[in-house]
Amino acid sequence: MKIAFMGVSGSGKDFLADYLISNHNFIRLSFSDQLKKLGKYIYPWMEEDYPSERKMLPLNITLSTGESIHHSPRDIWLNLNNLRKIEEKIFIRMLSDEIKLLEKSGKSKSNIIITDIRSNEEFLWCKENHFTIVHINRKDNNYEKYDIDKHVIENKSKADYQFNNDTNGIIRFKSFFDKVLCCE
Repeated sequence: MKIAFMGVSGSGKDFLADYLISNHNFIRLSFSDQLKKLGKYIYPWMEEDYPSERKMLPLNITLSTGESIHHSPRDIWLNLNNLRKIEEKIFIRMLSDEIKLLEKSGKSKSNIIITDIRSNEEFLWCKENHFTIVHINRKDNNYEKYDIDKHVIENKSKADYQFNNDTNGIIRFKSFFDKVLCCE
């Protein structure tokens, strides 16, 4: 089973993916994880990922060179996103390579959840590769809106399914998965 989530920042994509990973043996992949891996490689003082509550907080670290870093991890990742200006599909290519490695390791039959369709190209790639696309909408989402979210909004109606994340836990999503996604 291959599922891909799309939704603006703060809609609960990773939260819902955690349920699939824990309860249905999904392997989590992400276009932005490719960006985070590059960030960790370029800036070894960064962690590869941060808990949600720390992603938007300034790092406030001093490097061995004496330089102070006050950007948040999210700010750094958003700046690295400019790599798309050089190679538009860089993160698609990197994620495709990661899936090929899974196939070589014998995990090609695993359930896969991609947690972050953002661009038109990522949306089309997921469609072409037979992922079921679920748009996640969260009521009362207080996250800052980012330019990268514009394509999510544009493609919302093209998703295979819509799920309204009411943030009251996982019960509604569990039912949605059991009734709609797992038996598709």
